[in-house]
This record gives sequence, structure tokens and C-alpha cells, in this order.
Amino acid sequence: MKKLKKIVLIIILLFAVIMMLTSCNKYVYKGQKIGILELKNNSESTIQNVVINDSIYGTLQPGKLIKVKLPHGVYTWQLQGVNGEGCLEVTGTIIEGYTQSFNCSVNER
Repeated sequence: MKKLKKIVLIIILLFAVIMMLTSCNKYVYKGQKIGILELKNNSESTIQNVVINDSIYGTLQPGKLIKVKLPHGVYTWQLQGVNGEGCLEVTGTIIEGYTQSFNCSVNER
């Protein structure tokens, strides 16, 4: 019985080590260590463009979010309403292995 408990414990420990090693790799993209920029459109009805360093990465419907993988560095990002309204531009640092989150809600009339 003690042998069985030891075997089960060893299996659990090995599984935990494997899970830790594979979870570290989720922040590696094409050989680069990356961070994640998570942007969410909290507006009720405004569709917003996702703009990072003056490049449009797509659009976000109200209540939706996007996760963008980026190498370590300083970036500017903004959610711009397709009708002109949007949130102010933000400058921040993306750090490898971490997620930077940003929410935007446009005052709708």
C-alpha cells in the first residue's frame, strides 16, 4: 500500500513539473519571448478599431476583447471608435511573460 502511495505521489509530481514547463512556453512565439496586450471594448454600442503603434490590428464589437502577442518593448495603443469617438492613446511597456490589460468605454449618447 505504501508503494502505491509513493508511485501515485511521483506521478502527480511529474505531472505538475510537466505542466509548469509547458505553461512557460505559452509566452514564446516564433522564437521570441513575448507579452500579451489584452484590449477590451466596454462600450454598449460603439465598434472600435484596435490601433497599436499607428497600425490597425482589427475591430472590436461592444463587449469583446482581443489578445495581441507582442515582443518586449514600449508601445502606444488606442481603441478608436469607427465613428470617431474613442479612448485616449496609452503608452506602456509590454513585458515578456506578462499580460497588460486595457479597457475602453465610450460615453454614448
